Amino acid sequence: MATLLVVTVLLPLLGGLALLLAPKLDHKAARWVALATTLATLAFSLVLVGAFQVGDASAQFAFEGADGHAGLPWVAVGSGPGIRFALGLDGVALSLFALTSLLLVTSVFCSWSSITERAPTYYALLLFLETGLLGLFASLDVVLFYIFFEFTLIPLFFLVGLYGGPERRRASITFFLYTLAGSLLTLLGVIALIVVHYRFSTPQVLTFSIPELTEGLSRITSADWAFTRPLADSFSLSQFLLQPQVFIFLLLFAGFAIKVPLFPFHTWLPLAHVEAPTAGSVLLAGVLLKVGGYGFLRFNLAMTPMGTAVLAPMLVAISVIGIIYGALTALAQTDVKRLVAYSSVSHMGFIALGLFSMTLVSVDGAVLQMINHGLTTGALFACVGVLYERYHTREMDRMGGIWKRLPLFAFFLILASMGSAAVPGLNGFVGEFPILAGSFSRFPRATVVAAIGIILGAYYLFLMLQKVIFGPLREPGGEGHGHGHDDSAGVPPVQWYEIAGLAPLLALIVIIGLYPKPFYDRITPSVESIVARFPAEGAGMSTEPNQTVSAPGEDSPRALLARSAQVTAP
Repeated sequence: MATLLVVTVLLPLLGGLALLLAPKLDHKAARWVALATTLATLAFSLVLVGAFQVGDASAQFAFEGADGHAGLPWVAVGSGPGIRFALGLDGVALSLFALTSLLLVTSVFCSWSSITERAPTYYALLLFLETGLLGLFASLDVVLFYIFFEFTLIPLFFLVGLYGGPERRRASITFFLYTLAGSLLTLLGVIALIVVHYRFSTPQVLTFSIPELTEGLSRITSADWAFTRPLADSFSLSQFLLQPQVFIFLLLFAGFAIKVPLFPFHTWLPLAHVEAPTAGSVLLAGVLLKVGGYGFLRFNLAMTPMGTAVLAPMLVAISVIGIIYGALTALAQTDVKRLVAYSSVSHMGFIALGLFSMTLVSVDGAVLQMINHGLTTGALFACVGVLYERYHTREMDRMGGIWKRLPLFAFFLILASMGSAAVPGLNGFVGEFPILAGSFSRFPRATVVAAIGIILGAYYLFLMLQKVIFGPLREPGGEGHGHGHDDSAGVPPVQWYEIAGLAPLLALIVIIGLYPKPFYDRITPSVESIVARFPAEGAGMSTEPNQTVSAPGEDSPRALLARSAQVTAP
C-alpha cells in the first residue's frame, strides 16, 4: 500500500507532463486524458480508504527505510535521518486526501464544455495542483510538506491568471503575493520548531519528521518552552509575544490564516473566486482553504499547544468576527458567485472556532466540517458554473424561476444550499453542531454569537434560492418579454457531465448527514492523539494539569490561562 500511495500522489503529475508534451492536442482529447487520470487517482484513493485500519491514530501506508525511519532518504543533513521523501496518511489526512481526489474529478467535468482554448495546458495545471495537494496532505516530512505547500501556489496562479475573468491578472497577483508573504513567515516558524526540537531533545537529533517533531516537542520540559515558569503580573505584551511557543505559533499562524482565510486576512478571496474559472473556484474553496485548517491542526495545535491555549481567547474572537462578517457581507451580495465566496469566510470561521476551542468534540467537528465545506461549497460553485454557462451572468436580480426551465439543476442547487445551511439530516449539521457543542464548554458567549451566523447563513442562502429558483420565470436576455424566454430550446438542459460532476458531491452531502459514524471513526483517533497534548483546560476534558507541560500551583495551566486571558482577550 505504501507503493500505491506514492503512485497516487505522482500519477496526476505524470498526466500533467504528458499533456504539456502534447500542446497541440485538441480540447476534446485533453479533457479525456485529464478525466482518465483523475478517475484513476480517485480509484486509488478509494482503495487506500478501504485499506485504512480504523482506530489507528498513527500514519499508515508509509515506507520504512533501512535505518528505521519513515520514508526514503532524500537530503542528508548532519548525523540525523535528514530530509526524507516520507508519505503516510492518518485519519485526518486520509479524509482530505480522498476529498481532493473527488473534487478534481468534479473540476474536470466543470471544465468539460467551457475550456476550448489552450486546453492541454489548462488540464495539466489542474493535474499539477492535484499532485501538490495530495502530496501536502500525505507528507510526513516537514520540508516535503512545505515544498508541496508552496508548489500549490504555482498552478493556481496560472489557472486564475490565464483562464479567469476580466480582472484575472489582478486576482492572481493578489492571491500569489498574499499567500507567499504568509508562507515565508510559516517557513520561519517551521525552522524554529526544528531548532527548538534539536536544542532540547535528548540525545540531540536533527529531524524533519512531522511525527517525531510532534512527539519530541511534547516531551520538552524547559520552562521557557513548556510554560512552567509563571507569568508575572508585570508581564508586558512584548515579553508575552516573545515567549517561544507564542512567537513560533504566530509565525506558523501567519501563513495558515491567509490560506483559510481568517478575518481580516480574507481580502484576496472574493476577487480570486469571482475571477477564477469554475474549476478553480471549486478547488480553491473545496480544498485550498482546508490547507490552512490542516496546518493549524498539524502544526499549531499539535506542536505548539500551550501557545495556542494562551492565544485561544483572541483566536476565538477573530473566528466569531469572521463568521458574522462573512455572513453579513454575503447577505449584501447580488452576484451569486461572490455570495458563495463570502459564505466560505463565514464557514471557515466555524472551522477555526472548533479548532481553537481546543476540545475533543469541537476539533472533531471542525475536521469533519472541512470535508463538509469542501462538498457543499464545491457543489455550489459547480452550480454557479452551470448557471453561467447558460446565461453568462451571475447577477441574481436578472434571473428567477429557473426551476421551470431547469428542474434538475434547481434540485441540485437546493440540496447543496440546504447542506451549506446546516439543515438537520444533511452534512453541514453533523459538523457545525459538534463545533458549537464543544466550543460552548469553554467560550459560551462567543459560541452564542457564532450561532447567529448559522441563522444568517440560512437566510442568505434561502434568499438566493428565492431569487434564482422560485418565482416567475425571468432569464437574462428575456427582460421586457413577460416572463422571459418562451423558447425552452434556447437554454439547454443539464448535461451528463454536469450531473456526473455534481452527483457524487450531493450523494455524500446526504450520506454524511444521515450516517456520519464511518467518517468520525477514521477522524477521531487522530484528533484524540492531538488533543491529548493540550493543557488540561485547553482540552476541556480534565481538571488535572498535563504533567508534560505544567507544574502545580500557580504554574499550572489553569493559572496560566487565567492570567494570559487578561493579556489576550479582546
